[in-house]
Amino acid sequence: MGQHDLSPAQARSLLGSEVLIGRSPHDLDQARAAVEDPEVDYFCTGPLWETPTKPGRPATGRGFVRDVSGLMAGSAAAGTPWFAIGGIDVDRLPEVLNAGASRIVVVRAITKAPDPGVAARQLRGLIRD
Repeated sequence: MGQHDLSPAQARSLLGSEVLIGRSPHDLDQARAAVEDPEVDYFCTGPLWETPTKPGRPATGRGFVRDVSGLMAGSAAAGTPWFAIGGIDVDRLPEVLNAGASRIVVVRAITKAPDPGVAARQLRGLIRD
């Protein structure tokens, strides 16, 4: 759920308990709110870099990943899954991992790759290392 969409509670009331509800925070206060919201099952931080899948959305940068990583390390909800998203590819992934992310969401890194299978395996290999 984006910041201007239904609230997670509204979405939950419509969709029920069987559906996972995610949130898309773009700053640390929004991330903190996502962690504290009992209706949020996971959240995605970003976009780290500007991306055509979110035109006009300013990049949050790797500092946001570091901030969220720190927030989660000291949080009672540290088990809430979170993902880094936005402009991540094989070349940028080490920076994202060094900033504290352990999960990512990618689109173009796979769909625009000459060999999507190779790209997916490369990304997966970097995350496992």
